Amino acid sequence: MKKNMTIVIATTSIDKIEGIKEAFLQYFPESEFEVKIYSGKAESGVPEQPFGDDTYQGAYNRITNIRKKYETVLKEQGISADYYVSCEAGIDNTNKTIIKGIVTPIYTSEQIVCIYNSESDSYHFGKSSSWTIPEEDIEEIKNTDLDQYLRKRSCTGLHDVGNGKYISRREAVKQGTTSAIASLFFREKKINRDEPIIL
Repeated sequence: MKKNMTIVIATTSIDKIEGIKEAFLQYFPESEFEVKIYSGKAESGVPEQPFGDDTYQGAYNRITNIRKKYETVLKEQGISADYYVSCEAGIDNTNKTIIKGIVTPIYTSEQIVCIYNSESDSYHFGKSSSWTIPEEDIEEIKNTDLDQYLRKRSCTGLHDVGNGKYISRREAVKQGTTSAIASLFFREKKINRDEPIIL
């Protein structure tokens, strides 16, 4: 018999919902789980274009806000959500390196995913692969946002100029969700200290 699983996602974007669903099905296959998904908008409480820690805070805030919307509604239906999931696209501006003797900031775009596990009352974060944004373009992004910046350059994802492949938003969200689920499993895995840990 299949186990029931309920997931509430803090977005109405089809691409993001499908990316999250695909990631969960890697760990919870349809052959074993009956997955029910609810979705809705939730405020991030951070700037429209988050930088640095705001990206993580925005993902966390969306979880908090979607829970407020759905916990009572689901309870009235006799349902409780197993997981709440949110994602926030942002720019990491916390890294630097020395290039030609000059300390240079490194700006990267990434999708941050937050998962709340109702059973353990715990939060788990993951992120997608990232790509570097030219430093000279950061002010433009601050004055608009990353989506407008990409549309202006006719980009729909992270393009690999070498062979024409790209990472779509759906794939980026799937990567971030996969990382967050792995973080959840890693934290909650019970390790028998009497047995050797095999890596």
